Amino acid sequence: MNVFLDANVFLDVMLNRMPFAGDSEKVINMCSRGIVKGFYSALTACNLAYVLRKYCSSETARNCINSLSTFIEMVDVKAMSVKTALAS
Repeated sequence: MNVFLDANVFLDVMLNRMPFAGDSEKVINMCSRGIVKGFYSALTACNLAYVLRKYCSSETARNCINSLSTFIEMVDVKAMSVKTALAS
């Protein structure tokens, strides 16, 4: 199964946002164990960097985002993909 994760799922875990942190952590753990194949957009990485820099150093934010790429695949967002999604 493939899952597409948005920035909120990651932020729930990284910032321990209740009541969603537990469920979001379960999904991320399923990705890390290979139970599901996880994806997130390049735009999500930018959004994470923007939000996380308010809570931690740029280096820490960068390390967090880089670690995601070891088990969750970053995908490009192209205009045609957005147009197709809007039309569906």
